[in-house]
This record gives sequence, structure tokens and C-alpha cells, in this order.
Amino acid sequence: MTQQDRRSDKKRTIWNVSGLLSQHQIRALNRIESAGWQVFCVRTSIVHDPVIVVVNSGGDVFATLEYDGELDLTPDLTFRKDDLIAV
Repeated sequence: MTQQDRRSDKKRTIWNVSGLLSQHQIRALNRIESAGWQVFCVRTSIVHDPVIVVVNSGGDVFATLEYDGELDLTPDLTFRKDDLIAV
């Protein structure tokens, strides 16, 4: 099902991702990068903390990097493919 984009002409912001990560996330990211994972994008919200989305080396598995450094391979997120920007 295609969702209508409710956003207005907001400009996209390029984040300094390392400034958003907890110490647990930094250690976890260092660990998973050696297996080919990388930060793909950051989902932001006015009312919630940023969500760090990572992708595997094949580009076919997305996960979220939780605050405690855990990798959630089954995130409850919906992506609009044409709306994603790699970080």
C-alpha cells in the first residue's frame, strides 16, 4: 500500500551520525561493520529519539541499532524506497 507523503517542502538534513550514537551503539557499529553492515539512514521525529537504520552488505536486510547496542533485525518500520537517502 502506497502512503501519501504528509510532509511539506522540508529540506533533508545530513546528520553527523556519530554525534547521535550512544557508547553502546558505537561499539556495536564497530563490531557489525566488520561483517559488512553500515549505517544506511537516520529516521527522525520531533517526539522520539532518532532511529539508526543499518543495512547489510547485500543491501537486502535492514535493521535498527538500538540504544543499548542491540541489533533489531525485525524493526517495525516502513520505508518508502524513493524517499531513503544513504548517510
